[in-house]
Amino acid sequence: MKLESESSASRGELVYIPSQTFLSDQLDVKRTSQLQKMEEPGIFLVLEAGPATYKIFYKGSDWYVAKKDVYEVKGEVK
Repeated sequence: MKLESESSASRGELVYIPSQTFLSDQLDVKRTSQLQKMEEPGIFLVLEAGPATYKIFYKGSDWYVAKKDVYEVKGEVK
């Protein structure tokens, strides 16, 4: 597995999100009603890719994370 800092993952690809990264319940962070802080790092499937965010599934809900805060996963995940 290789992590790339300039993430450009598409729907269906994997991204690595470090611990302490904030997730938003809405695409527009300025209008967010909830924030979730990642307790532990993890690898997530991209459900949707926007210009500056990814939509992922975390703890039973859809969340948005800034592309600048994640790493694209390349290669085989073991």
